[in-house]
Amino acid sequence: MSQGKHIGKVIIDHNKHQDLIRSDGAYLITGGLGGIGLTVAKWLVSQEAGEVILVGRSEPVGEALNVINQLRASGTQITIKQRDIARQSDVADLFSELEQVNGIFHAAGVLADEALSKLTLSQFSKVLAPKVRGTWNLHQYSDSLDLFVLFSSISSLIGVPGQANYAVANEFLDSFARMRLGQGLAATVINWGPWKEVGMAASQNISKQLDRVSALDSIRPEAGIQVMEKVLLEELGQAVIMPLTQSSHAIFSQGEIPRYLLQEVFANDPNQALMGAATQALSLLVKQLREELDNVSEQDKEDKLIEVISQQIVSIMKLESIEMISLEQPLIELGLDSLIAIELRNILSDISGVNLPATILFDHPTIRQLAAYIAEQINTP
Repeated sequence: MSQGKHIGKVIIDHNKHQDLIRSDGAYLITGGLGGIGLTVAKWLVSQEAGEVILVGRSEPVGEALNVINQLRASGTQITIKQRDIARQSDVADLFSELEQVNGIFHAAGVLADEALSKLTLSQFSKVLAPKVRGTWNLHQYSDSLDLFVLFSSISSLIGVPGQANYAVANEFLDSFARMRLGQGLAATVINWGPWKEVGMAASQNISKQLDRVSALDSIRPEAGIQVMEKVLLEELGQAVIMPLTQSSHAIFSQGEIPRYLLQEVFANDPNQALMGAATQALSLLVKQLREELDNVSEQDKEDKLIEVISQQIVSIMKLESIEMISLEQPLIELGLDSLIAIELRNILSDISGVNLPATILFDHPTIRQLAAYIAEQINTP
């Protein structure tokens, strides 16, 4: 289990449930008093873990305290430790007080969002502290673990506006997991998408920043834990857990996102039943627009492309109306990022029948420039 060297899909042996979480084992959760930490704690209790150790910088209050009392009522030993894992002395004291630790779920993290040009050293240090110093401090006491699960983020893979410091912090986790695996130590890093109802994305409305990226959805806590369990059972060194919406095929169709993304489909999720119908509807729309484009003269193609591109931008970026767009305005000023650029490029490639370069939205940043370029490519024999 500690090697975590499997790549790709393997057959799950459900008897390994007995080996994953030990009834006589103790499992430590950093960020343990937050929504995600408590979600993991509930799962550990359901797996009949011997002891769950919740580590946080403050004492539990409110809903967190209610959840902890419910967990204790189940009979599992719940231990609360008030420590700052970014402080080496706190971590040393913590482990000196614990009789054993069989697994660590490192879910601690903080945010200090700001545009890259305005980020301060203080904002970088604040975000890096639990992810970088905290991870290193835990590593010093983690050479004989069954599980060392690092909670990273998709921000290290695709970027989220205003979170350059958070992306750097999570990239450290990704690299650190690879280092531990190379040393033969337990390590699994999970790049999580935004959580629904729990976690920093829910509490600080960060998921609203991702609403305009129509390929992404939020993770339901129960679904996220189900997938995490499968990741651990399959002994994956790294996995991405990121629910995808109906338009996700536009990104995957040309392989723009690494194929190690783990897309888990649940038979009891009604949204998945709509996926095939939505994909088919979008394919019909692409076919219709392409036929319309084929039926206009070469002189009128650019005007038609301006209309089509404007409609797609309003849809993908979830703008209120087409009047919000100026044909001469750089799309980056509307919030265009790399993920939206890939999605829009792939749709425009399907509509135009032209294999457009990945950088087209940045090489031709306005709608007018973009339409002129595509029209030229279509008209070129």
